[in-house]
Amino acid sequence: MAEKAVDLSAVMREFNFADCFDESDRLVSLGPFFGGDAADACMRSLERLGLVYFDDFFIVEQTYPGWCEVEAF
Repeated sequence: MAEKAVDLSAVMREFNFADCFDESDRLVSLGPFFGGDAADACMRSLERLGLVYFDDFFIVEQTYPGWCEVEAF
């Protein structure tokens, strides 16, 4: 986001979030978004902000049990 000059606060305002779902130095996780329509709307919103799907963000549309943890590096 920094390379594209997209401010995280603009993303948070777009989705009316007070906090990120999770955050590290290199990755910000937003959500949850429920259903394919919500995921599509999320993608369109991020693209309007100047981000590019797959290069800058991706959407995980799977349901995981509570004991399963997904990490990205």
